[in-house]
Amino acid sequence: MKTATDRTMNASFFQRLDPGFKLALLSGFSILLFFINRLDVTVAALIIILFLYKAAGFFFMRAWQQIRPIWWLFVILFVLQLFVSHWQNSLVIVLRFASLLLLAGLVTLTTPVSLMMETLERSFHFLKPFGIHPAKISLALSLTLRFIPLLGQIIHDVHEARKARGLEGDIIAMAIPVIIRTLKMGEDVATAIEARCYDGDA
Repeated sequence: MKTATDRTMNASFFQRLDPGFKLALLSGFSILLFFINRLDVTVAALIIILFLYKAAGFFFMRAWQQIRPIWWLFVILFVLQLFVSHWQNSLVIVLRFASLLLLAGLVTLTTPVSLMMETLERSFHFLKPFGIHPAKISLALSLTLRFIPLLGQIIHDVHEARKARGLEGDIIAMAIPVIIRTLKMGEDVATAIEARCYDGDA
């Protein structure tokens, strides 16, 4: 049976990185991709993220699994953007979205939620004198990152269910069960937090 020390030694370098550094990397990539609207930069960022998956000990298939449930949303987004922009700008938007989802997924795959919350809580500690509770902010942001792949899975499940019934063409009708299941998931999480008597003031 492996001890915690053994698991740490066998972990990839990305898993051993400080959670604060990984969250800073995610923020930096987000700012870079949103403010530099260039196809070559976006493609380069995507390639770097894929190699980070490899360096973290995951096969490229694991990266594909992160976005596979919502691949059709990328297609729809690309087509819609073609009506208002050039194809290169449409491709930049789609690749940017995919890159951010992949990087957020990699951070959650390699960082325990407890460490992520602890890091975020320290980062927002300066807000405490203003009546804002760092623990509650860290919980909200941690859950947001954690729910990104879960939301993708919900969309995939609903899409497959409607496809089996021959109803995949109606996007609006599909959005309703996705919203309902997402709200239900949020309600379940809220109930679980309340049942554990979580208090951000503690």
